[in-house]
Amino acid sequence: ENILRNYISTQGILKEEFHLILSLNDQVLDDKLKCSLIKIYDNHSNKLIGDIPLYQCNYPSELLKLFSINTSLNRFEEFSIPPDIYKRLNEIEERTRPLREYVTTVIKEYNNLILSIKTSTEQIVFQDEFTKLKIDNINKVSAKAWNSIGIETYLNKFRKKINEIQTKVNKFKEVFE
Repeated sequence: ENILRNYISTQGILKEEFHLILSLNDQVLDDKLKCSLIKIYDNHSNKLIGDIPLYQCNYPSELLKLFSINTSLNRFEEFSIPPDIYKRLNEIEERTRPLREYVTTVIKEYNNLILSIKTSTEQIVFQDEFTKLKIDNINKVSAKAWNSIGIETYLNKFRKKINEIQTKVNKFKEVFE
């Protein structure tokens, strides 16, 4: 441990991160939560049904980095993080973790549904379902930010619709197998 402490103090490692943590305030943290819950999956070649893309959770990576830095720096005496900043970052992490996990689960279910449509016949049969899903659910979830209220309601409706469509797809596949 002493070797690590000496290395950190002589190399200046973590000093930039420490100053980043010290510069935080409630407004900066709240601003980081203003991005949408989901975004189109970065690999744009994954459009499978017309213009229906895969999606991914859009949790702010800057916050994940801050959470990690906060936890790491708190272990070293050389970096005295003000208790209010440390506490605020932990509160945000704990408050948003369940929602982040839920968004990830719902998007995984959605992407699995999209990936289950393999044939052109299936694509044609379910094109209207996916268009309606996008209009009624994806657009609404995409419009919500991490600091919005009532997000779970939109996610629950989205998940329910995914399950309904998946049931239809499964029944269709059973008939034609």
